[in-house]
Amino acid sequence: MYEDLIKFVCLVDSGSFTVASEKLHISQPALSVAIKKLENSFHTELLKRAHKSFSLTTEGQIVYQHALKTKLNIDNLKLDLELSKSQKKTLRVGLIDSIAESLFIQSNDFFSQLSQQININLVINNSSSLINQLSRQELDIICITKSIKEIKGSYQIGSSLEPFVFITSKTNKVKVLQDLKNNLVNNFLSYNLNSNTAKIVDDFFSQENVLINKSFFSTSPQLILQLIIKDYGATFLPFQLITPYLGELVIIPINKTKIFYRPIDIFCLDHKLIKQYGLYFLDQLQITHRELNQSVKI
Repeated sequence: MYEDLIKFVCLVDSGSFTVASEKLHISQPALSVAIKKLENSFHTELLKRAHKSFSLTTEGQIVYQHALKTKLNIDNLKLDLELSKSQKKTLRVGLIDSIAESLFIQSNDFFSQLSQQININLVINNSSSLINQLSRQELDIICITKSIKEIKGSYQIGSSLEPFVFITSKTNKVKVLQDLKNNLVNNFLSYNLNSNTAKIVDDFFSQENVLINKSFFSTSPQLILQLIIKDYGATFLPFQLITPYLGELVIIPINKTKIFYRPIDIFCLDHKLIKQYGLYFLDQLQITHRELNQSVKI
């Protein structure tokens, strides 16, 4: 059943029988048989099938969440067995700040489990710097804002969607809402001008036909957050970073869009054991982001 659960996870993550079968290196009929076996085993329908698409049933969502955790536990077991054959090594990891908080603070057991297997040398920096360090093989794994730049000598593990929210202080709420009625955001505190995140946010506002007047740029989202708390303007920030300050802030939808997603890519050096750790990071990050996503919707 485990192999069928893995195929089910791949199908849901891919969103397509065609894409999933290619990733799994099996035919579409074989994938359909695996899903049907799962449905027979659980005596319930997991998918609502349409002509060229599908959606999860309520039972399918439950099975999917448990399958993700099962996969994470098995991956963890494989890593433990692999490491038991050798001396404890050091994994050089580079993360942007919100992802570091998601993985090492939000995820209760991630750090304790990982540190039992391997020593961790953690670098927290912006995406551009982490890309350069991986290219020079100074890091083994990086989690960065989605990049169109090719990273020499690397392997892309996968992606996750990090929930972002548009925020201001309670004091500034009325002014920001008035500006938004005119499709305008004044005094916007932005990520660094040339960063991938700034470009992603700019694209989002452009699609929503909202003009933004930027007054401040920084590579530090923590500094931007503190300025917002002190009643300076408005901004987009990872929901993970603002959760301790929700009593002082207001989340404002943009044209009824409450959550904006920043794509996060995980890259690693092209090495078998490092790839296994990369998958472990990806699985945990996706679980954490889904939990955050549910929190911001409430």
